[in-house]
Amino acid sequence: MTAPFVSAMLIGVRIRPSARGGIEMVMPNPSGRRGVYITPWDDIQGLCQPTVHDTVLYRRLGQTSGLVPETVRRVAWEIAAEGLGGAAARRAAALAKAADEAEHLLASFLLLISLIEEVDPTGLIIDAQIRRTPALEERARAALGTIASGMSWSRAAVIGEIDALGRHFAPVGVERSDSRARLRVLLTRVQALACSLRAWLDGRDNDDAAGLARTIADAASLAAEASDATLSGIHDQTRDMRGLLRRWRAHPDTIAEHIGRLAWVLDGWEAICLMWELPVMTPNRPGDRGTDRIRDRSAVLRAMARLIPALPCQISDWTGYDFGANTPERSVPGFPSVESAARTLAAVTRNEHLRAAYR
Repeated sequence: MTAPFVSAMLIGVRIRPSARGGIEMVMPNPSGRRGVYITPWDDIQGLCQPTVHDTVLYRRLGQTSGLVPETVRRVAWEIAAEGLGGAAARRAAALAKAADEAEHLLASFLLLISLIEEVDPTGLIIDAQIRRTPALEERARAALGTIASGMSWSRAAVIGEIDALGRHFAPVGVERSDSRARLRVLLTRVQALACSLRAWLDGRDNDDAAGLARTIADAASLAAEASDATLSGIHDQTRDMRGLLRRWRAHPDTIAEHIGRLAWVLDGWEAICLMWELPVMTPNRPGDRGTDRIRDRSAVLRAMARLIPALPCQISDWTGYDFGANTPERSVPGFPSVESAARTLAAVTRNEHLRAAYR
């Protein structure tokens, strides 16, 4: 899975739990060919000088059990909140925490309304536009008594389980129409990335940059298609809210794993989208010539291509579709063999800007 390291040579490096404890690093093949290198942190330190942020991130993740993309994100934001990723990332961490809480409250509320509509249907449309009104609250109180009695739970237990379940649904949304949830927004950005790259390709010569853009666009389209199919399976669960609550109470880890699948499918795509979206990655300096801007864009495409993640190997089991046959062939540009101190510092600064723009 992706970890938001900011050191120049660690962008694109992924992590996985190690059989010996802690985590190990999964590095793209420096030659640019297929394959990866699995290496411990000590060997990483022989290749480059990691920042304090990256060293602390590695240690914290190594001490964290049950690593999944959402756990990595939480730990990374905790470190950013301490200021180790720069002042902008510290401010972004506070905003991300507030946004997460707002999404959690909204998801819990929509799950509750979905449950009420199941036992007392009125045709209410379940989306983020629903407003709490005295009439709705009175209806909720009456319905909760019926629901709790039918499930042989207390009202407090029903509300408590919905609140816990809401924390997992928060990033994916409760309904298909919930387009403001964090991972739903990221899915939209991945779709937009594919469209933007194809628009950029229109009329261009078939050079190396065009080949990279086409590869990234194809991978983005595939990730978006797989994400959409995964999301459908997640939202199908809310069609039987009472059944979902019973399953959640009996097997919370199984339900959490199912809801967390979208994060696995989209893991790594936020950084790729940001590289194409943010002006900091393609500066327009006064006096630049057109060829300079094209060269900047080509450099961005090379950096993006290095980060393209593979779909989870379980994606066909999750969705019922065979996405493997459509996986684009690609060659990933390798690491620079030598970097000057100035270029390394510039890369770290750029990566800290990216880190601050994460959601």
